[in-house]
Formats: sequence, C-alpha cells, structure tokens
Amino acid sequence: MKKLLLLALLSISGLTFANGVDINPNSGNLPASPGEGECYLHDWKAPTYLTKQVDVVVKDGYRQQEATQPEWETLQKEVVIKDAYNTYEVTDATFVDGSTTVVIKSGSIWELGVCGNEREVACYKDVTETTMVPTLNLLKDGFYTVKNHPAVTQTITYQALLTPADVSEVIIAPLVNRLDVETVVSPGEMEWLIGGCAGIGIKNVQQELNKIGYDAGPVDGILGTKTKDAITKFRLDNNIESDEFINDELLTKLGLK
Repeated sequence: MKKLLLLALLSISGLTFANGVDINPNSGNLPASPGEGECYLHDWKAPTYLTKQVDVVVKDGYRQQEATQPEWETLQKEVVIKDAYNTYEVTDATFVDGSTTVVIKSGSIWELGVCGNEREVACYKDVTETTMVPTLNLLKDGFYTVKNHPAVTQTITYQALLTPADVSEVIIAPLVNRLDVETVVSPGEMEWLIGGCAGIGIKNVQQELNKIGYDAGPVDGILGTKTKDAITKFRLDNNIESDEFINDELLTKLGLK
C-alpha cells in the first residue's frame, strides 16, 4: 500500500527516476539562463566526510594488589652440640710387703743379781726389747692424668631473610582501542553538470583525455570518479581555475571547442 502511494505521488509531481538518478530537468541546480545548445548531465555528488580518530575504552582501568614474596639466603654454620670437657684418671700408689724392727722397750734399769759369794748386787744396765712388724713399703707414688675431650660440633644449613614479603598496589591502565570515525561534512546531492546531450560531450572529453595521457577510464559518456579525477588533474596542469568539471575553458584546452 505504501509503495503504491509513493508511486502515485511521484506521478503527480512529474518526477521520473532512471536507475535511482533524478532525470527531471526542472529539478536540481540548473542554471537560470543557460546558453544556447548547452546540455547538462544530472549526476550524483557524493557526500564528504571528516575522519577523526577516537579512543574508545573497551576495558576500564583498575587497581590490584600484588604480593612480593620474601627472598631468602641459604647459609651454613657450625653449632656446638656437646661442650668440651676434661676427665681425670687416677693411678694408685704401688706398695710391696716388708717388715721393720720396732723397739717396744728401751731404757736403763737396775737389775738385782747374786754374785759368786751369794751376795746381792745391783747392776745398772741398758734394756732394749724389739719386735718385727710387717709393713707395706711404698714402691711407686700414685698419680693422676688429665684427658681433654674437645667440643662436638655439627654443620647445619639454614635460611636467612634477605628481603621481607611486601604488598604493593598496582594501577592497571584501561584498555583503549583507537577507531576511525567519519563525520559527514556535507551530504550527497544531485547536481547538474555540463557535458553534452545524452553524454556525447563527456565521451569526447574522455576520449581526448585518454589520448593525451590522462586516464579517464572507458569512453562511456558517464562522468564517473575516474573521469572526474582525470579532469581535475588536467585542470591543475593547465591552470584552469574554474571548479566546474566541464566548461568552455576545459573544452577549449582539449581542442573540442
């Protein structure tokens, strides 16, 4: 229903489209006072864009804690597991059996006696009485010796702390992608371009440009991108200041007028 309504409106307004191009001579930017014999081609003027680079955050930045592990140094040292000490050994004295004479009575006494005529006499004499007593005679004195016992040690392996563990805060930057964003500077529009009726003038221009070394593409009478680029280069090389693609000055320079 909507399609039928659109066709009816187009029919009423008198607009005609061919391949999406408005070919109604009463529309667009036709000149108010065209010259006699001038023909114009209704062409599409493409839109222009301004390309900018935009940074888009695809992942937010954040903070995180990072733990640093401690560092250790492996060392060795000797430790005493038993102190040094001394012991003493005693050697007893050596004895031999022996005897000795011991005086058990000694001195001087008076002793009564009878002489030959039986007369009592008193004699003063020394009295000594001894006895034999067994003894142990010292053969060798006793003594002692000292024995030194050194300390007992053991080599052990241990770890000494070099750097303690620590916790630090690290800031993780956001992840950013750089994108090209196009902004429309001017929208596309249809414009009338001078070029000869039914494209005959454009074909002549294409043919002449190709002949003198400006690649205008196929000679098809269509003012396409390749033909426009060739005309622009020819205008620059020949100091044609007009910004019209096809005009009298261009045709004159090409020897077509």
